[in-house]
Formats: sequence, structure tokens, C-alpha cells
Amino acid sequence: MKTSILFVDDDPGVTGALKRLFHKSGFAVSIANSGAQALAMMNHQQYTVIVSDQLMPGMKGTHFLLRAHIKQPEALKIMFSGDIDTMTDNDALHDNDICQFIPKPCFDDELISYINSALQAR
Repeated sequence: MKTSILFVDDDPGVTGALKRLFHKSGFAVSIANSGAQALAMMNHQQYTVIVSDQLMPGMKGTHFLLRAHIKQPEALKIMFSGDIDTMTDNDALHDNDICQFIPKPCFDDELISYINSALQAR
């Protein structure tokens, strides 16, 4: 069974690239363009990994991941963002059970390695 991963980002260029990259790497990939859309999707599917951007309209990634943790506490939560303030806010990361912060931009092979490492550490 493939590892299911949900990417949440308001930039369709980013989500399209992530979908192509991770689908080729053997993951079952789902895409949401907002926190609200992702939460609705989580009502119908369980995810192994949830990866969210921080700066999105309507709901910041930290708020989304807090709600995602309530819905699916076993899923790995990863912040994938260029927002350096979030990366240095240990309380926000800890309170949302975020296992890893991956900075944008990131090389494809590094991103896959980060997520595979988080899965192995689980």
C-alpha cells in the first residue's frame, strides 16, 4: 500500500510540482489549495503525512495543522514554508505536533529525503 501524503499550499504551481514529484516517487498524493479544503478532504481519507505551507489566505498553516492534528493525530505533520519566523517559533511547531520544518525553496531530492527520514523516524 502506498504512503498517502496531503500537500496543502495556495500556490497551484507548487502543488502541481509536488504532485508530479511525489507521484513519481511512489506516494499516493492528494492536493488541497487551502486549509479549509484540506480539512474537508480529511473527513473522507486518512493520510500518513500532511505537509502544509504557512502563509495561506484564510488559515495559516500552523492553525490548519493544529486542526489536522485533532482530526488525524497519527499523521506526520510537516511545515514546508519560506516563512522563517515560523521556523524559529518552537512553540508554534511544538503546539501543532509538527515533526519537521522544511524551508522553501528546497531541491527535489532533499524534500523527498526529508519526508522519507520523517517516515523512518516514526
